[in-house]
Amino acid sequence: MPSIEVTRINTLAHLIQERSEDPDLRCCYPSKLCNNPRVIKRNGELHRFCEAHRKRANENQRRQDEKRKQRALAQKRQMEASAPSQITYDQEKFDSVISPLGLDEADLRVLEAFLFDFDIDFDNSTDPLCFNKSV
Repeated sequence: MPSIEVTRINTLAHLIQERSEDPDLRCCYPSKLCNNPRVIKRNGELHRFCEAHRKRANENQRRQDEKRKQRALAQKRQMEASAPSQITYDQEKFDSVISPLGLDEADLRVLEAFLFDFDIDFDNSTDPLCFNKSV
């Protein structure tokens, strides 16, 4: 609740502004000329707008903030919906499918050579499992 002193200062300042022809004391609303006096803040400084335009600017700002929040929420929901879902599997079923491949060590090395771009060098070694990594 404002004190009597603050109310008295605001009333006096408002009366001075109403009678003043100084354009610096008039509303600075950008869209059109407004001759209403600028509102005085609690600390005694002037707001940029009159009371009516200040209310309008605050309402517009709240509307823009709400739209921004809604867009961010919609974007977050869209990202969550398009993100791959968590894949879970039963380890025992997975092991039973993977285990019986029947690959021995030589088969695994050849597979590794194909997957990781190794050159198989059978000429320089008597061991057919000797690979040279290509650079």
